[in-house]
Amino acid sequence: MGKYQKFERKPYHRPYQTHPVWRGIGCVLMVVIPVISFSLAHELVNKSMRGLVPIPIELMGYIQFPDWIWKIPYISILAGTIARYPNPWAVIAFGFVIIVILTAIFSTAYAFLYKLIGPSRYTHLDAPPPKRPRGMRKSR
Repeated sequence: MGKYQKFERKPYHRPYQTHPVWRGIGCVLMVVIPVISFSLAHELVNKSMRGLVPIPIELMGYIQFPDWIWKIPYISILAGTIARYPNPWAVIAFGFVIIVILTAIFSTAYAFLYKLIGPSRYTHLDAPPPKRPRGMRKSR
C-alpha cells in the first residue's frame, strides 16, 4: 500500500442469516408467555379462594386509591377498573413467578431444539479439534 493511499476496512457480513422463523417464534413468545402466566395466576388466585392454594393475607383484597385520584377525569376511569378487580397484588405476584418459570422452560426447550436443528458448531474458518494419540500407558 502506498504512502498516500487510504485504507478502508470492508464491513463484516456474516456468511449466514438468522432464519425468520426463529425470530417469529421469539416475538410470539414475548406476547404469549405473559398472557398465559397472568391468566394462570388469575386461576390460581381463584382456586385459593376455595382453599386449594395458600396465599398470604397481605396480597388479598382490593386496591384502595386516595381521594384525589377520583377527581382526575381519565385516571378515575382507569382507577375504577383496577379497584373492581379482585386480588390484583396476588395475581401480579403469581404472574411474575410463573413468567420466570415458563421462560426457563421455553429457553431450555429452545436450546435443545437449536442444538438438534441449528447450524454446525464449527465453520470452515475453525481449526479442526486436536487429535490425541491413543497409545498404551506405560506402567511404572
